[in-house]
Amino acid sequence: MKHDGEFLYVFLDYVSDTIFWFDNFWVTIDTLSDGGEAPREDDYLFDSTHHIWLGDGPHERDISGGQWEELKGHRREPYADLADRLQPFLEGRHMGWSGQGRSANSLTPHSIFEIKIPIKGWEIKERRTFGFCAAAGSPAIKVTPSTKVVWPDTAYDYYAADFWAGGATLDDPTVIDPQTGSFPPPSTWGTITLSDVPPEEKEEESYWFYLIIGVVLVVASATVVLLLRKLKKLR
Repeated sequence: MKHDGEFLYVFLDYVSDTIFWFDNFWVTIDTLSDGGEAPREDDYLFDSTHHIWLGDGPHERDISGGQWEELKGHRREPYADLADRLQPFLEGRHMGWSGQGRSANSLTPHSIFEIKIPIKGWEIKERRTFGFCAAAGSPAIKVTPSTKVVWPDTAYDYYAADFWAGGATLDDPTVIDPQTGSFPPPSTWGTITLSDVPPEEKEEESYWFYLIIGVVLVVASATVVLLLRKLKKLR
């Protein structure tokens, strides 16, 4: 994971998943880091097919247990009263990508996922620390069981690899309904803290700092040598 102050970039190199079949990648963020056994209205879920979900909390649509309600995706536009809170996402519209390819970690074709999430102007920017969970998987088929990868480990047992966008079913993948479960509860998620300056920028700054200092020292040394030579000739 990296960020540049405007976007959070999440990359997953799933080297052990060599069968690419309806695979999906999910990233959840608990903006208030308040946990809970079900997603609340401050919890966001993104997937690699460009869906944005929000925890429905106790007062959203009549879905028992407090689960995920689709806000932007196959069928529904955001609720009017939530549009302002979603604006940073809808303006920057998170980008997701999933595919099969090779990487430095494995030359065997495998699943690779990327998500780019806008964070500029969102409360997460001020809070810096937030709850976080990432999961990917492909549903079971006749010849192989479901595959899944989850971070952190505490959330692993709670994630069903058959958790598809909108709760589509294996019998009919075209069925898209509001999701009602099968994702780890916020109480099992880990915690992420954004740095003030990305580490790579600090390294880049120190590199240029030492380079400039080195050039200055070389020029100063050359100048001193030239001056000494001139003084020697004058004598």
